[in-house]
Amino acid sequence: MKNYSKNKKKEFAQGMVEFALAIPILLTVVIGLLEVGRLLFIYSSVVTASRQAVRYGAVTGLSDSGVLRYQDCFGIRGAAKNVGFLSEFQDSDINIQYDAGPGTSPFANCNGVDFLAVQPQSGDRLLVSVSTDYSPILPLLPLEPFTIQSSSSRTILSDIDIEVTAVAQGWNGETSTPTNTPTPTSTSTPTETPTNTPTPENSPTPSNTPLPTFTP
Repeated sequence: MKNYSKNKKKEFAQGMVEFALAIPILLTVVIGLLEVGRLLFIYSSVVTASRQAVRYGAVTGLSDSGVLRYQDCFGIRGAAKNVGFLSEFQDSDINIQYDAGPGTSPFANCNGVDFLAVQPQSGDRLLVSVSTDYSPILPLLPLEPFTIQSSSSRTILSDIDIEVTAVAQGWNGETSTPTNTPTPTSTSTPTETPTNTPTPENSPTPSNTPLPTFTP
């Protein structure tokens, strides 16, 4: 009995030592998975924010404020902020610029204004850049804080020129006035309603004449 109890205590103590050696590695793996998932979610929100912002600004028409969408700086920032996940974007995190195409310098931006005063021409580009700072929750992982940034651009189509080339046709100088072609109209003819025939009345029944009386 004494030997059995001693072996039992030894096994329990050995299990405690093994668990103490394995728990740091297990916690590191679990925390690492959670932190990597958080990093991917933040990166996805930054990329989606820049895309949604340029989609809002590149669409033709008026915004809720009554201005053109590509001039609505406030609405473009709002479209980026609406998709913020696990991190809220500030106005300083959203950079909105306009240029004339790839390789050209920006000629306007939305820094500090709600509505753009410059009128972009058709063919100009809207560029939106969204960034946010990332830092791990627990400093146990070998991850240093860094900035996640994503940029998107779209071409603005404010108007479209349409050219039509028609085949040349002759003209004899006479003008013809188009006449309206009468369209046949159908009229409904009322049908006669049958009248009820009079019901024959019974002729009066002849009454019996008085019988002759015999005189005595």
